Amino acid sequence: MNVWDKIRSIRMSKDITQEEMAKVLEVTQASYARYEKNKPDISIEGIEKIALKLGVDKMELLEEEPSLNHHPKEIIEWLEKIESKSYILNAYIQYLKDKS
Repeated sequence: MNVWDKIRSIRMSKDITQEEMAKVLEVTQASYARYEKNKPDISIEGIEKIALKLGVDKMELLEEEPSLNHHPKEIIEWLEKIESKSYILNAYIQYLKDKS
């Protein structure tokens, strides 16, 4: 999932409109909609503004999520970075550790 897909997903989950996001970046709603569609590069300053509006850490937007094709150890490392680990997540981490 690229950074714009993450932004869109989080934005929609928090019921934040494209217009609200456009105001944060000081662009029109139409321009912001093109950003989400065309996925252009974005500055760190833009990421910081968006992260603040979405209430997430900027690293959450920038971190690459492992695909299922990654080695289990890489997936374990990524999962362990997640601050809040649920029971299911801990069980999955243990499963991957046992598998590798």
